[in-house]
Amino acid sequence: MVSEKLRESVRASYDFRCGYCGVTETESGGQLEIDHFLQRAEEQRLRQILEYNQQAIARLRAHVRELEHEIERLLQIIAGMTAGER
Repeated sequence: MVSEKLRESVRASYDFRCGYCGVTETESGGQLEIDHFLQRAEEQRLRQILEYNQQAIARLRAHVRELEHEIERLLQIIAGMTAGER
């Protein structure tokens, strides 16, 4: 259960509007529920997670490319060593 103090704090911080769609309590015909305000916060959190994951994927792809180049270099060395043994 959310305390009345927290509920009023959230309502005031969003200027008594929905944090997601922007509708006011006057436009909606009554007091909005706190979950109506917090949808925007959840959306922002999910966007941050998505952005972080995209950055992590980009770093991993760059690392894979580095490893592929290193493997190719090592295979060339091995091929040269094998050719020298013949």
